Amino acid sequence: MMNSLFRKVIAVVGFMPFSVVASAGNMGAGEVHAVFNGLEWQKGNGKLLVQFVKPDVVRVRFQPEGKFAGNGTDVCVPRKDKKIKLRYGKDYLSMTSDSLVVTIDQSSGAISYFDHQHHLLLSENLKNPRSSQKVYQEKVSFDEKTRRVVHTANGDVEEMDVLKRDTLGSAYRYQMNFNWKKNEAIYGLGSHVEDYMNLRGKKMWLCQHNLKAMVPVLNSTAGYGLLFDAGCAMIYNNVADSSYVEMEAAQEIDYYMMKGHNMDEVVANYRQLTGECPMMPQYLFGYTQSKERYCSSKELESIVREYRQRKIPLDMIVQDWSYWPTGHWGEMKMDTKFYPDKKALADSLHAMNCKLMISIWPNAQFCPQNDDFKKREWILPGGSVYNAYNPKARSLYWDYANNEFFKNGFDAWWCDSSEPVDGDWNNPMRKGYGYQNHAERWKLNTRALSDMLGAERSQTYSLYHAMGIYEHQRAVTDGKRVVNLTRSSYAGQQRFSTITWNGDTYASWKSFAQMIPAGLNFMATGCPYWTIDVGAFFVGPDKWNRWFYKGEFPKGCNDPAYRELYTRMFQFATFLPMLRSHGTDTPREVWRFGNPGEPFYESIVNHIRLRYELLPYTYSLASKVTREGYTLTRALAFDFASDSTVHDIKDEFMMGPSFLVAPMTRPLMQYGEASRKVYLPKTDAGWYDYWTGKHEAGGRWIEAAAPIEHSPLYVKAGSIIPFAVCQQFTGEQPDAPYTIKIYPGADADFEIYEDAGDGYAYEKKAFATYRLHWNDKAKTLEISARMGSYRNMVKERQLNIELLDGSKNTVAYKGKALKVAMGNDDMKNLLPPMPVVAEAKPVGSVKMGNIDEFKEVQIDLPITDGPFKPTWESIEANYPGEPAWLRDAKFGIWVHFGPQAAGESGDWYARNLYKEDHQAYKNHLKHYGHPSEVGYKDVLHTWNPTKLDPDALTRLYQKSGARFLMIQGVHHDNYDLWKSKYQPWNSVNIGPKRDLLREWVNACHKYHMRYGVTFHHEYTWWWWQTAFGCDKQGKKAGVPYDGHLTLADGKGKWWEGYDPRLLYGIDLREYESVATAALSGWSPPKAGVFSRHLEYANWFAKQWALRMMDVTENYAPDFIYTDGTYEGPFTGRGTGTGYKCNAMQTVIADYYNRQLKTKGKVDGFSIVKFRHPTNGTVNTAEFDFPDSINASQPWIREAPVGDWFYAPNFTYDSGSMIRFIIEAIARDGNVALNIPLRPDGSIEDGCVEMLEKVGKWMKINGEAVYGSKAWKTLGEGEIINGKLKTLPGGGLGSKQANFRFDAQDIRFTLGKNGKLYAFMMNVPSAGQTVVVHSLADGKGYLASKIKSVKLLGYKDSIQWKMSSNGLQVTYPEHTNLATAAVLCIAIND
Repeated sequence: MMNSLFRKVIAVVGFMPFSVVASAGNMGAGEVHAVFNGLEWQKGNGKLLVQFVKPDVVRVRFQPEGKFAGNGTDVCVPRKDKKIKLRYGKDYLSMTSDSLVVTIDQSSGAISYFDHQHHLLLSENLKNPRSSQKVYQEKVSFDEKTRRVVHTANGDVEEMDVLKRDTLGSAYRYQMNFNWKKNEAIYGLGSHVEDYMNLRGKKMWLCQHNLKAMVPVLNSTAGYGLLFDAGCAMIYNNVADSSYVEMEAAQEIDYYMMKGHNMDEVVANYRQLTGECPMMPQYLFGYTQSKERYCSSKELESIVREYRQRKIPLDMIVQDWSYWPTGHWGEMKMDTKFYPDKKALADSLHAMNCKLMISIWPNAQFCPQNDDFKKREWILPGGSVYNAYNPKARSLYWDYANNEFFKNGFDAWWCDSSEPVDGDWNNPMRKGYGYQNHAERWKLNTRALSDMLGAERSQTYSLYHAMGIYEHQRAVTDGKRVVNLTRSSYAGQQRFSTITWNGDTYASWKSFAQMIPAGLNFMATGCPYWTIDVGAFFVGPDKWNRWFYKGEFPKGCNDPAYRELYTRMFQFATFLPMLRSHGTDTPREVWRFGNPGEPFYESIVNHIRLRYELLPYTYSLASKVTREGYTLTRALAFDFASDSTVHDIKDEFMMGPSFLVAPMTRPLMQYGEASRKVYLPKTDAGWYDYWTGKHEAGGRWIEAAAPIEHSPLYVKAGSIIPFAVCQQFTGEQPDAPYTIKIYPGADADFEIYEDAGDGYAYEKKAFATYRLHWNDKAKTLEISARMGSYRNMVKERQLNIELLDGSKNTVAYKGKALKVAMGNDDMKNLLPPMPVVAEAKPVGSVKMGNIDEFKEVQIDLPITDGPFKPTWESIEANYPGEPAWLRDAKFGIWVHFGPQAAGESGDWYARNLYKEDHQAYKNHLKHYGHPSEVGYKDVLHTWNPTKLDPDALTRLYQKSGARFLMIQGVHHDNYDLWKSKYQPWNSVNIGPKRDLLREWVNACHKYHMRYGVTFHHEYTWWWWQTAFGCDKQGKKAGVPYDGHLTLADGKGKWWEGYDPRLLYGIDLREYESVATAALSGWSPPKAGVFSRHLEYANWFAKQWALRMMDVTENYAPDFIYTDGTYEGPFTGRGTGTGYKCNAMQTVIADYYNRQLKTKGKVDGFSIVKFRHPTNGTVNTAEFDFPDSINASQPWIREAPVGDWFYAPNFTYDSGSMIRFIIEAIARDGNVALNIPLRPDGSIEDGCVEMLEKVGKWMKINGEAVYGSKAWKTLGEGEIINGKLKTLPGGGLGSKQANFRFDAQDIRFTLGKNGKLYAFMMNVPSAGQTVVVHSLADGKGYLASKIKSVKLLGYKDSIQWKMSSNGLQVTYPEHTNLATAAVLCIAIND
């Protein structure tokens, strides 16, 4: 409804600047000390208080004069903060709770917030975190002699001239400067007309206005939110190089940093601070009919009666303004000429099962009500608005509302014009003024509101107005829930049961499109109830063509073009918390938009019916809003924050966890296209078109049908949605059956909530819930026992369960647990036989399929139940971070051992024995014979590592200092080293007849070693293509190698019954580049898809995944590893070429869920070799060390001593092994070194000696290694070609053994104990002076002075001193230290 308040003719000048008090930028450091639950920082007179409210919420206050008195807003609910367990840094510049790490820069007072994985969440600007400017405030007096009535768009309002301005006091204008993270998206700040979704890169002018509802809360995808507790106008700016929030008039900076793993958790923390949302009555989630305006009791009754006759559902009708006696503007009193009996009106509507909402205003004028407030001096300056800040005035206001309406049975409030004044809602503004004049509008409104309310509370009127209604109605009765529709809102207002609508909009497609992001940002603040005027308020333009009154459809509902817009807005609002039609200029009842059978009419009615069918879903989610801090209608980023594509999508949103709504915001009549682009976010199992049931994959844009009957609507696969039968009003059939629709593809859960539908008995636990769980693998629906009860509870309900494939079942639910089977209970064969493949075509004659056009296949394999789904998004979102044991362990041994050692030819013997010009071929001829007669399968048959002793070797490795093993499970040769379910070519069936993996696992358990299993069989299918070739020359020229053999060829041979194709795969050389790649030293084929072998490819991917899942289930590794290039397995590129599917994600999701199930936590990790940084995976570096510290994600530097498989004449040097470890840990890495074993499993003496020396060194220096992390710089020393001299990459051999460092080549780590360690990469000579230059004052690395310096392994003290060049150490005599000497440096707190 339009604002009808007093106007002030003369604009107010802005705040007068007094002086700048900077909190940053002054020279010198501030003083810091601990206070209750936090820290106090002081610099000059200015004080900063940083205190934990709870472990994941921090309150920040700053006052330039050091006087903390608060801003007096009542935004937050009263609380008594409890003592929180905190760990303070030694310098009191940091503090850590169970959830957050908070640091304060000593010089500037800038605050930074980190999670427990040391990931930065948010930081203030380091150099200038905040500034303040003193401002005067004025008391404005108005000249009563100039009072006059003017007709405006707000109705008849009074104006007065300003008489004088007196200085009242002072406050501060504050600017808080933040450094937002590059990739985060930010939402919130309320409902505004700026047409922004993601607020990054935007500027927002924050004030209350007819079309703006300010809520000073930000919600970020980076895992935090901000609540600014002040009542003044504000500015949010993230444009160019300036990122700040400015408060125009406050006594102090007062904001809350609220951490949350997701946006829902941020909202939950906001609600804990400012108050939970009361439960709305069930009727609110039906349909509300309104217009400007119904003119009598008879008209109201006739409209409801028409709805009932047409059988169109309706739950509430609204009486708008001007029901009062003529001339008594805004009085809460109905004109008896048109409303002769208020109670009879309410009773009549109730008899038709319809509720009544009444519009009330804060500015009665020309009436006894106004006179009453005036004589008590409870009117705000300059008009007729009552003083809602005064509790007595609120009580009196309620008395008028109660006596006239509530006592007579009226049900709900519409508190219109709650800003309560607008600066630009008059006749007319200057030429050119319009929607785009955001800054000017902000200035006008800020001045107008400040004059009336005072600058410090200028934006909070609605908060106190709503407080009065809520608290007084609650004092009267608990039998009727408060409903308050209001045009303005503020932080904390949600606790007073308000729904905010977006003001007096005008009808245009552009305006409609702007409403969607406005509402989503409002609801992202934690205020969950928001709606619109369906059809917009102004349908046509006014005679002055004012900026806010530019409707494009002057014929209203008689114009088919307007009918189309109205219908599309109705489709959108169906999925808002409140569905309400309202506006001026034209009627709004359904039948005004056509007749039954006509498209607009039918679409509107069908969407009303859909809303009523969804009541069990919607009302259950409304209970989550109240009980769990949930948000019902939500920006896509709430559920898909990791999918950056959704961050700035303005015209899509989620309604609850399941529905994706994509309103149609352009007219078909103009464009003639009944479709629109829709982005389906990356999800576990895709999406279903609600209207057709068609499945669509996620993570892509599609063209979605949008006929006038409906806008695009999708349901997330893995959803349970309870539907009710369509009723004429909520509660008509309380015991009606529910239809439980299951959208399969993933496990799903939903909790049904039921209560009396109204009243506050639920606050005393008078409600009932029961949970539905869909097991997608088993095709069963589990229904839990009912929890709780309430008066007149439905004790038995029929549940009709439906799957999209048509499967149905019906049960009678009586409150006891049930399990309902749907479809066939028999598990299908997880791995069917290898499919028949087409006869091979000539080599290189077939082009690879285009990988960019190939849709990623979702392999159909069941996984362990749990939160992890087979998508990278789910894995990243749910993975808790690097397990602590990996950083503690630091050093491990890689058991890269298997039958390829038998060739004594180093790595890739199995493949290279089929290359005629390779040494492995020659070795094979010598030891086994020609590969056409005796191939690799025959090597497997004879290989028997009789001297392999995993127990003894594990003990040796442990003594060398290793804390974990990486055990090879299967290499590229496709031969499993365990009792494999899915690969008959394994070490139990063929060769040693031993479960080698089990032996290693048992040894690790015995010696308390962590262990992982490595898998290298991802690219076996093209790696093995050499086995399908033949010699090009000599006696065997043209004779095929044994890769061509079939199962039938084994008849009568040792391998009878073993299909060679399960070892070698199939001949794929017909594809371009495959044969060439097979003969190359390493290169994989070009990117693409083996398009003629898709069925085989799918089978191969499933077998690959099942073999890994077999190991994770039966051998419980602490981590798993997959080999390949950075593209990853089954990506169609690099080593993943040939096919594209989610096999890798399936394995990882199953593995993490299994850990949760068996351990209660995810305590492991998955190595996807070379993959880009991903939460949920650990990376590796194989060839070289990074040039600098790499803390982007956990990683392991891997290398072999010699080669990955055994060959004679390796160099075993403990010095290069030790320096390899140092180079890795100084860069924040971990280490895994392969120790070569002979073909029989024995280890060479030189290798044993090397390991023993490493163990001795680790025993002395382990405190500098285990649990360490990189320091501020990795090291210092000689620079070669612009880089720090570093141990050469590759396998450890003579090159590394002969590489020379001196004592001035130094590396650093920071130990678990907080001490700094300096590794001298060569032991200095006795008496030699070593200078650690990085510790010089000018380097900036040391924040405090050095307390002590020790030499690890040397019991006496050493000589050291600080010089201008750094730390100077004199190396002592007789240390008997080898390879690398380590200094332990303690630094003062």
